[in-house]
Amino acid sequence: MGIKFISGTDNFGYPLGTKIEAPSSDDFYIANCMIGNNQLAFTRLPVAVQVTDQEPTPILGLGLRKAFMSAAKEWGSSKNYSIKLRSEINTLTELEKRMLENKTEATVLGLAGMALAGPIGVFAAFGARKKGEVVFAMELRSNCSDPFLNDKVIVLSASDKEFQTIKRISNAPSKSVRDFTSGQQLDQENPKDSVSTEIEKLAKLKESGTISEEEFAAAKAKLLGL
Repeated sequence: MGIKFISGTDNFGYPLGTKIEAPSSDDFYIANCMIGNNQLAFTRLPVAVQVTDQEPTPILGLGLRKAFMSAAKEWGSSKNYSIKLRSEINTLTELEKRMLENKTEATVLGLAGMALAGPIGVFAAFGARKKGEVVFAMELRSNCSDPFLNDKVIVLSASDKEFQTIKRISNAPSKSVRDFTSGQQLDQENPKDSVSTEIEKLAKLKESGTISEEEFAAAKAKLLGL
């Protein structure tokens, strides 16, 4: 079944094979997710920018060689990452479909930076999930060996066996959806400022029409502990 990348915070990347309109140099695919030596390894591969205003390149002769060299260059600019399961995972939370069907909880996940809709979202992962497959969120610590990974949250799917292996090795606690943006995760020195920031995010979602007035009020109340 294998481990598949679904979503992540801070433009972490896209699932391999996702069609991206107008890709930029800041867009990456996440590939080759696998467990080995108590680590979760993956590759972050720059998305190839497709040329659409020229004639199709022949697939034989020189055209094939150019295509091969172009692909090699793209892979050459990719980077391999490893997450140390024993020391770099803060929490490990199995996600359930009901969390996404509940709009308030889905909004909280969105505030945590996880893409929830569209072909690259968590919704799609549940729709394509096979029997015995688990969708889970992995929250990383702030002191990872690679600074890029610090404080990131990524959503993955894996077989139940693979998930249990990660869970056993990491021994990481679980977290409820609300905890991702609850008082436990706020800046302890300025909790009021942190709450205000999250409420501002909610307000923007409401203004854009992503959530309704009722959903905004419900999520705001949870952040305020009402």
